Amino acid sequence: MFRVGKQIVSWGELLGFRIMDQINPLDGRRGFLDIEFETTIIPTWLFRADYYPKIKSSWLQDIGFEFVYNPNADFIPNQDLMAGNADGGIWAPNVPIPGAHLATAYAAIREPKRWKEGNEFAFRVKANMLGSMVTLNGFYGRDNSPVTLLVPPFMSPVPPHIFASDGDLLLHPFSEGKYPLLKFVGATIAKELTPLRASFLGDVAPTVYLEALYAFDSTFAFNNTLFPFPVNRYGKSDDLRTGIEVTWKVKIPALNARTYFSFMGEFFYRRIMDYPSLEEIAGLKKNNYQTFLSVNTQYFHGKLTPSFTWIHDINTNSNYFIPKLVYDLDYHWHFTLGGQLFKGAKEGQGLQLFDNKNQIFFKVAYKWG
Repeated sequence: MFRVGKQIVSWGELLGFRIMDQINPLDGRRGFLDIEFETTIIPTWLFRADYYPKIKSSWLQDIGFEFVYNPNADFIPNQDLMAGNADGGIWAPNVPIPGAHLATAYAAIREPKRWKEGNEFAFRVKANMLGSMVTLNGFYGRDNSPVTLLVPPFMSPVPPHIFASDGDLLLHPFSEGKYPLLKFVGATIAKELTPLRASFLGDVAPTVYLEALYAFDSTFAFNNTLFPFPVNRYGKSDDLRTGIEVTWKVKIPALNARTYFSFMGEFFYRRIMDYPSLEEIAGLKKNNYQTFLSVNTQYFHGKLTPSFTWIHDINTNSNYFIPKLVYDLDYHWHFTLGGQLFKGAKEGQGLQLFDNKNQIFFKVAYKWG
C-alpha cells in the first residue's frame, strides 16, 4: 500500500499520554479539552508505504512493515498554548510574577528549511506474535516542539518591559530557539489477560498495553538558577519514556444493569538520563510521573453517556478533572454538558498555572442528512 499526500499517521498504541506518536504535530491552541482526533492532530505532507507479506505460522501472524518519509515540504510544528494574554488569549497560563504581569512573549525560533532540512524517516514492524500485538519502532527527524533559551533583558532586541496606563509593570520576555533532532527506537506490546476474565464482572478480559521509547542525544534547555539573571544553554541527554495502559469493560449491576463500564487507566514515566547537577530543565525533573484515568458508561439504549477523566501530575501534585455528560436526542441533535477543573499544589508549577481556568461548558451540535 502506498499513500502520498497530507495525512495522519498513528505511530503509537497508547490513548492517554502520547509517547511514540511523534510524526504528526498537535494543535492545542484551543485548550485542554479540544481532544477530538480530527481537530487536534495536524495532517502533514508524507509518503507512506506498507507491506504485509503472507506468513502462516503458529506463533506469528499478520506481520507488516511500515515506512514513512516526510520531505518537509511544509514544516508545521506543534501549535502550543502561548504565554501572555496577547497571544494565548483566555488559555494563557497564569504565570506568577511578583509585582508584574506577563504580556507578549516574543520568540525567534529557527525553522528547518523546506525540502532541504527537517527530512524525517520512520520505520515500524508490527505483528501478532504468540497472542500479543507487538511493534518495533524507529524514528529520525525533528522534534515538533522547539527548545528555547531565554535572552537576558539587557541583551533583548525588544523592550523587556513597559508600564501600563495604571502603572502595572508588563514584562515582554524574548527567547531564541530551534527544532532539534529527535532520534528514538521504541517498542509496544499489547495483550489480553484472559486469566482475569470473570463472569461476575461481565466476562470480559482486560487488555494491557506496554510502550517504551528511548531517544538518543535529545536537546534540552539547561537553566542555571544561581545567577540573578537567566543563564541557560543547550544541553543533550538521552531520554526514556515509558507507559503502561489497562483497558477493561466491567459490569456493575448496582450502577448499570444493562451496559458495561469502560475503564482506561495509564501510568506514564519519563527519565532524563543525564540530568545536570547544577542546572535544571524547566518543567522536567530527572524522574517524572503522571497518571491518567477515564471511566464511562451508557444509559437509555446508548443515548446518555456520562464520563469522568482524571489526570494527575505526581511531581507537582496537580490534578485535572473532566466530568462530562453527552446526550444524543436523535441522529441530528447532540448535546454535551461538562466541566474542566484544575487544582495545583505548588505555585507556578504543573497545572497550577491554570487554576483560574475552571469552567462549565455546554455544547450543541446538529448533523444534517
